[in-house]
Parts: sequence; structure tokens; C-alpha cells
Amino acid sequence: REIQSEFLPDLDENRPKKKGRPKKVVYIHRERSLYQGRILDLVKLCELRNYDVKGQRELILFLYRYYLCYFYEDEQKALEDVLELNKEFIQPLNEKELIMATNSAEKVFKSKDKQYKYKNETLIELLEISEYEQTHMKIIIGKEEYKRRNNEYNKKKYKEKLKQLGKMTKQEELNILRQKIKVLREKGLKNKDIMQMLNIGSSTTFERHISYLKKNGLIK
Repeated sequence: REIQSEFLPDLDENRPKKKGRPKKVVYIHRERSLYQGRILDLVKLCELRNYDVKGQRELILFLYRYYLCYFYEDEQKALEDVLELNKEFIQPLNEKELIMATNSAEKVFKSKDKQYKYKNETLIELLEISEYEQTHMKIIIGKEEYKRRNNEYNKKKYKEKLKQLGKMTKQEELNILRQKIKVLREKGLKNKDIMQMLNIGSSTTFERHISYLKKNGLIK
């Protein structure tokens, strides 16, 4: 019944039945994983700021208790963990102040009110989470950080696929070619001969390799 009231739409016996799969499917385990990720991110944020969080102290504690209530489904355990986190702060609240500042989190949890189910962008703005701090987060990340991680993942998968096929990336091929140019120059070969040996048809391309090697201090 709790799942029904929290996640499922109201049923109308008179509405026409639709064929096919529903447009939106809610996976319950993902909701729990979301709270767990945000709990860990809040702790990580405090660590990154060396627990000097006076500007967002009350908000962090409120969100921490709110997410813990959902994750544990045990209000007392959630409160105990919030008290422990507060002790780590450089300027902690006293216990009475903390309870007063975060009590509404428990009330919101009990009422099943969704007003504090913030989007990541909202949390980043409220907590003033920097781009650097986002690189250490699991869940609370912005669109740019998401794109960066997605690109890294795709590059990694691409490299793994090439490796399985016994191939190299373009960058790896370039590095090997430039190393060969370096070795042949050290042996005293002329540029024209090196180009011929390495099958480099364009003098412009060859000069670009030479410029790169000089710029990185690999040749004089």
C-alpha cells in the first residue's frame, strides 16, 4: 500500500485500457539507491570542505536526516547518524539546535511529501558544490560532469574493444610513430630518408611531428 500511494498513479475503473507497455516504469530499488548515493555524497562534501560547512551546515544536516529516514525507514537511527555527522563539524550545532533544525525532515518523511526531492541541479546550487567537488560525487553531479564521465566511459569501452581486436588507438599509433622518428633522427638519418622509411607522404605532417617532439623536449 505504501508503494501504491507513493509511486503508482490513481486507478480509474472507467478509463479505457491501453495496449502495450506503460510509458513510465518506476523501479523501487533505484529510489533507495538514490538516497544511499546522496547520503554518501553529503559526507564526501563535508570531507572535501574539511567539515568547515558553516554556510550550509543546517541544510546539510536537514538533507542528511531526510535521506536517512527514507534509506533506513528508522527515524531514531537516522537521528543518531545525523548527531554523529554534526560532531565532525568544526563548528557543530548543540544537540537541541540540531534537533530543532532538522525535525521537519522526519515530519516530511512521515507525510510522504515530495517537496524536498530536489533535482541534482537544485542541490548543486543550494550547497554551492563546485565542479571540482562534483568530480568526487557519486550522484549529485551536474550535466557537464555527467557528460565528462560518459565520455570517459565511452573512451574506455572503445579502448577495450580495440584491445580485444588486437588494434591500437590513434593516439597510441601516433606515439609509436613519433618514437620511431626520434630514434631515427638520433641515428643521424635525414628527414627525407625517415619519411620514406616510415611511409610519411606529407612533409607538412612530418614537420608537425617534429614540432611536437621539440615542444615536449623529446628532441633538440
